Amino acid sequence: MNTFIREKGTNGPLILWAMHMWSGNEVDELIKCLEELIPDASYVLAAFDPDSWNVAFSPWKADCDGQYFAGEGGQTLNWITNDFLPELKEKYPGSDKTFIAGYSLAGLFALWSLYESDVFDGAASCSGSLWFPNWDGYTNQATIKPDTLVYLSLGGKEKNSKSPFVSTVEDKTKAQYILLKDIVRDTTLEMNPG
Repeated sequence: MNTFIREKGTNGPLILWAMHMWSGNEVDELIKCLEELIPDASYVLAAFDPDSWNVAFSPWKADCDGQYFAGEGGQTLNWITNDFLPELKEKYPGSDKTFIAGYSLAGLFALWSLYESDVFDGAASCSGSLWFPNWDGYTNQATIKPDTLVYLSLGGKEKNSKSPFVSTVEDKTKAQYILLKDIVRDTTLEMNPG
């Protein structure tokens, strides 16, 4: 697992970012966005990039549209909770809140991690792959800490996918929002163009 840590100020939250280095400068681009949006905020951004998304971020095994998902999200979550997070908390003891975020399959992983562990104060699932097989059944039976914060976002065109799985993402994301809005402390659903 490749890790990238950027610190700004003291006593800010730990933000774990499940990501993939598509173009190689994602961490710097996010830092630039954070500086524009919240210039005075303190935080520790701890990004982690696995060798394979479909292996490390899938919560269970699945085969969709010819893509195989190995279902090793549990191993990734164990690494976070037993190794990565304790190391970060020791190095940055002023960070009293911990959030996890991700985009696409990593967004699904971030939200799933919130259900699977009580170490996070919230999650951001940006264009999360909530179309993932059996996600609805899982969330209808799983529990989540009521004092958490959840941010969901989705592009308005994602439902137009030719994939029968991915085309359900808008309905499933809205269903997740409805499910969570009466359970967690605060949840937001933001629909974006594109």
